[in-house]
Amino acid sequence: MSKRPPLLARALLRVVAPPELYTELAGDLEERFHARSEDGSGASLGYWKDVVSPSMLRLRREVRGMPLPPGVSPRSGRGDGPVRSILTDLKFAIRTLSKSPGFTAIATDRKFKGPFVA
Repeated sequence: MSKRPPLLARALLRVVAPPELYTELAGDLEERFHARSEDGSGASLGYWKDVVSPSMLRLRREVRGMPLPPGVSPRSGRGDGPVRSILTDLKFAIRTLSKSPGFTAIATDRKFKGPFVA
């Protein structure tokens, strides 16, 4: 059994973990690593799973001021399909049109009257 967690996983932890919590997280994960190595239950693989877990990504987002609602997976924003993109486009359109009400009034007037009516 190895005495230290995998070097590459420790380097990845330094990148993924929030800087202000790195020493605490590294210490906790190293303790878990040593406990697993004593049990013989795949300490290296367990350390890797801990480093790349969605919980670590959630913690990083929350520390950066981008909290996720409770019960939402950190991966839920990825690959939601066309409905998500359509809703995003509609929100953008409403925000843009609300910033220029004069243009919105003229554009909707022309849309319903037709392009050839003066």
